[in-house]
Amino acid sequence: MNPPLNFLRRSNSKPYISAVILSLFFYLFSFPNLLIKYPLIVQAAFPFLFIYFAVRSADKIRPVYFFLGSIVVNIFLYSWLSHTIHYFGGLNIVLSLLAVILLSAYLALYNLLFIVLLRRFSKLKYILAPLFWLVLELIRGSFISGFPFNHLGYALFRVPFLILPARFFTVYGVGFFIVALASAAAMKHKRKWVIMGCLLLIYFSPLGFFNWKAPSPGLRIAALQTSFEPEDKRTDDLTVFLGYHLSPTEAFLSEQEVDAVVWSETSFPFVLNEYSYEFRKVSLLSSVNSTAVIFGALTRSQENYYNSAVHINISGDVAGIYSKNHLVPFGEYFPMKKWPVFNSLYGQYMNFAPSEQINSFIINGVLVYTPICYEIGFGGLVRSASMKGSKVIANISNDGWYGYSAGPVSGISTSVFRAVESNVWVIRAINRGWAVIVDPFGRILEISRPDKWGFLVLDHDGSTDFIEIEPPKVTGKPIFRSNH
Repeated sequence: MNPPLNFLRRSNSKPYISAVILSLFFYLFSFPNLLIKYPLIVQAAFPFLFIYFAVRSADKIRPVYFFLGSIVVNIFLYSWLSHTIHYFGGLNIVLSLLAVILLSAYLALYNLLFIVLLRRFSKLKYILAPLFWLVLELIRGSFISGFPFNHLGYALFRVPFLILPARFFTVYGVGFFIVALASAAAMKHKRKWVIMGCLLLIYFSPLGFFNWKAPSPGLRIAALQTSFEPEDKRTDDLTVFLGYHLSPTEAFLSEQEVDAVVWSETSFPFVLNEYSYEFRKVSLLSSVNSTAVIFGALTRSQENYYNSAVHINISGDVAGIYSKNHLVPFGEYFPMKKWPVFNSLYGQYMNFAPSEQINSFIINGVLVYTPICYEIGFGGLVRSASMKGSKVIANISNDGWYGYSAGPVSGISTSVFRAVESNVWVIRAINRGWAVIVDPFGRILEISRPDKWGFLVLDHDGSTDFIEIEPPKVTGKPIFRSNH
């Protein structure tokens, strides 16, 4: 009798190293990575090829090779996190690198389980593969605080027509059909093309009930894109606030009329204090220009600190606060900080508390929801807000912590899917990240590189603009120029 775990060590024939390499090659290049930061359109086919080779050769692949290869691939995919954990989380560089390796190993377990399950149920692998993948992605997206990056469906974000069924199936359903289609293609069956055609028919059939008229945003909203080093906030938080946010917005509002201006995550200096000089400046900005301002700030309630979005209405008063629900592990909290051995490792920035409320802001009669940072990756949050009436999603983030890496690109694909899934407009107020406006059909109407400064503008009727500004100087006003 074979030992219970023998399938982890031995295969029925020589290990298909080439199949492992080929499959994981396509997995790596399905997403932004260390080598290619912004995916090409052709890469939308790569998740299909990844699954095709994995399913076709599953019986002959040694799972341990697939696991080790997946760790290496994940390091290429998530190496940018070491920069974030080190500079934002407060861990030293060695522990930051170790954290990325451990994360890569953890995520590789899902690929390992996928191959193991295919081998265990080899006679039914073509039928069960999509179900296995769906369950594993659902677990990965919700376990602990959830890891929303690089679900298989996100690889299609550059081809909007292919992801329209996500309004009915979500990104998880898109991944399910990718795996189902690739598994059917891998079959050694004469009628596999009929099966593939039926799958495509089922996938696209909901479009027959699709509302092809996008809802209008109903307000004119502008999102400020900045591009400064996050370290600047630590050395001179007040200058960053006055010179990089307040001054450009004052100049912008002297020439433009909008219902709301949105600033990025933690753009307000220090902990929010309604009696502070900084708050009075924002309050005056809102009341003088009759424009609501939404900005990121640290807030405090009793002994807890929160990463929040604050809404200042046209009267200059706090009209609402939304606090982050999903915190970044090792960045905003240390998952094991209560364990004695880890108690001294987490830095001063790892002490945020999560909120459980999903609050939207009412601006000119329109509900605006502001997911913070990587919360845009959690479809459930956005769907909950849209079901309560939110029409516009204003994602605020400080992507400067990722450096000029592949990390910020994930914000584009997640924004595209959230727009399609919930039939909403998405606009991003970002520091040193990809600023975008996405319509409810997943079309990227405006996109700006991380090194740009300016204002993304979404108008009442859905028309858009990007008004670029020169990198502002504290002593001078920025120079405006429209791209249209």
